Amino acid sequence: MEISKNHDFQIALELIDASKYKEALDILINLSKKEINCPEIYTKLAFIKWKLSDLSQALIYCEKAISLGSNNPETFKNKGNILWFLGKKEEALACFDTAIDINIKYEIAYNNKGSLLADLGKKEEALICFNKAIDLNPNFDFAFYNKGNLLAYLGKKEEALICFNKAIDINPQYADAFNNKGILLKDLGKKEEAIICYNKAIDINPNSSIAYCNKAYLLSLSNKDEEAIVCFNKAIEINPDDSYSYSGKGVILRNQGKNEEALDCFNKAIDINHCPLSYTYAALLLKKIKKFEESLQYFLKIEKIVHDADFTPQFYNLTYSNLDFIKESLENIFELNQILRVDENIILHLED
Repeated sequence: MEISKNHDFQIALELIDASKYKEALDILINLSKKEINCPEIYTKLAFIKWKLSDLSQALIYCEKAISLGSNNPETFKNKGNILWFLGKKEEALACFDTAIDINIKYEIAYNNKGSLLADLGKKEEALICFNKAIDLNPNFDFAFYNKGNLLAYLGKKEEALICFNKAIDINPQYADAFNNKGILLKDLGKKEEAIICYNKAIDINPNSSIAYCNKAYLLSLSNKDEEAIVCFNKAIEINPDDSYSYSGKGVILRNQGKNEEALDCFNKAIDINHCPLSYTYAALLLKKIKKFEESLQYFLKIEKIVHDADFTPQFYNLTYSNLDFIKESLENIFELNQILRVDENIILHLED
């Protein structure tokens, strides 16, 4: 009997479609003990382990399926996803290409290849892949969403908006598409429409810390600080590792003159991901309250982080390049060193 006609295999597929991965996993593991040479079982096991974030075991299942002669493009698509998340991007790209070689009409492989190419900085090649995925499946909401993100990055905001709208037309419950449409509308100066999009994203997914964070940021730009803090707090409640919400909340508290509370927020953000922007906020606040030595140490830390890595962090629509961070840090390091030397000279003079 072909495995596709196996009753247990069919039940496992239905469970996977319903995102009931652990139940499907148990069925497929038992089935693999009976059908020991079936690559399709291992392909599905790899997918489940990928969804459950067990990447090492997922990769083992992929290799098992391939060793059994799998010629299923899904096997190589799964392996590509896993390798990408393991940081092996060139190997992942080769897997997506293999999936496409097996089935030139496999739109998912084109979409995933496009996402990886975008991650590798190959934006134009990525756009070609997204367009190919859409040509193959005009109702592919993920491909429209990814194309929209890429077009927004390239500054083609009106075209990006069309893509987000198309993704939402296809899937009205696409919370991330509403969120990113909100970001784009905010950039286009359409703040009220942006808030509507963030609210829609939250209605669809009440646990979207990103939507709450973006809504809070926009509220703060509209001088609705108390509402913004409520949203930042909600984002942090949902995701205690949301460094952006800590930084955004810190900015509001700083502007309200609550320096100690603000500094606490910046330091929490720093503890989470060592983002140079959070260090900058903290350093400037310490400089403002005349804690010059501590401020200097923060700026020195920024300089080291940016020099040690190719770091181009983004805080919503505010992007700092490495050069911007280095320039600002060096200027402040020079200024603070001058201040500290003056203070030291005063102390020496007094001792005389």
